[in-house]
Amino acid sequence: MGFARLDPDAHGPIGVGRGIADVQLLVVDDASDEACAAPSRAPRLCAPGVIGEVWIRTPYLSRGYKGNEEQTNAKFIINPFTRSAGDFIYKTGDLGRCGVDGAVVLAGRRDHQLKIRGHRVEPAEVVAALEGLDGVVRAVVAARDVGEHKALVAWFTTSTSLTAAQAKEQLQKTLPPYLVPSLLHRLETFPLLAN
Repeated sequence: MGFARLDPDAHGPIGVGRGIADVQLLVVDDASDEACAAPSRAPRLCAPGVIGEVWIRTPYLSRGYKGNEEQTNAKFIINPFTRSAGDFIYKTGDLGRCGVDGAVVLAGRRDHQLKIRGHRVEPAEVVAALEGLDGVVRAVVAARDVGEHKALVAWFTTSTSLTAAQAKEQLQKTLPPYLVPSLLHRLETFPLLAN
């Protein structure tokens, strides 16, 4: 929903630019979630260079997530700046900062969501599927660089003789391909810090 002209010789982060026609990109402070739930406290736009959540305002938003009213109500909100019915904002969950020129540069995610090969992945969903396998005691999932791409990697402990290959085979029966970790590692125990 944004555009930017790229300089092939430029170094550093690449921004998403400015909103296209009829699209406004807003960078809003982290306290805004509480502000939207409590009308007495208005959200604030971040000053240039300050990191906040990126919100999108446009009359062309979808109506929400099909079959997921809870997620729709959390992400598609009435614009808290105007409080006008029909003026909706989409809360992306992306963190970013706005430059003095109005261009937005992304700076990660607010939640634990990952982007793997173009798909948005919630690691907790993969952890739940892995921990749902017979004998798996605990699991951790993260994104790691594998070759030139990001890939899902999982580590798990088990009370049975379940191997990483067996775990992957079982996950392939219940998860879409993009949610199945590329690499699985079976551990005896998870390393713990002293505290």
